[in-house]
Amino acid sequence: MSVVSTTLLMQLIPVRELTQEPLLGAVFGGVLLGIGTGISLRWGGSTGGFDILGSILTRNRDFPLGSVIFALNGVVIIALGALYNWDLALNSMLSIYIAGKIVDAIHIRHIKVTAYIVTNEKEKMKLRLLERPRGATMLKAEGAFSGKENTMFMTVTTRYELAELRRIIREVDPKAFVNIVETVEVMGEFRRIKQS
Repeated sequence: MSVVSTTLLMQLIPVRELTQEPLLGAVFGGVLLGIGTGISLRWGGSTGGFDILGSILTRNRDFPLGSVIFALNGVVIIALGALYNWDLALNSMLSIYIAGKIVDAIHIRHIKVTAYIVTNEKEKMKLRLLERPRGATMLKAEGAFSGKENTMFMTVTTRYELAELRRIIREVDPKAFVNIVETVEVMGEFRRIKQS
């Protein structure tokens, strides 16, 4: 689908040279490439290049997808630079580096967050959280002002999966108190291992 739509759009949209300066072309080309690739990947699509392999490699690993795509493309560009022209190769490296950084800003699957969920719907919340591929920790909590006993769940998830987690919380306990913070590092098993 990507190749067909690209081919059709290249026939319909006139191609004009906007600048004679290779550095400007590399920078703005990288920005546009990164935006297009990032949006495509964020919604589950692909541009048909190394992003497919990059998606497969990062599926179970904690690597930013844009950096993986940059590394894969970089190997090809270095080889072509050694064979043909280093000026073009270096401009291309700059372009895909910028594209990779923008892909990482748009495609946020690798960014981890920790959600602290204070609820009085302990069992319902526990069952729903355990449906997800991430683990959760239950802690006894007591309101400092109200003195009421509650349960606090702590779960680490990706920013990409955060919309699903918010939906679950709203369905189970719309009055739950939720604090979501960005997580610097996760040690140990991030994906929940299924018990046999």
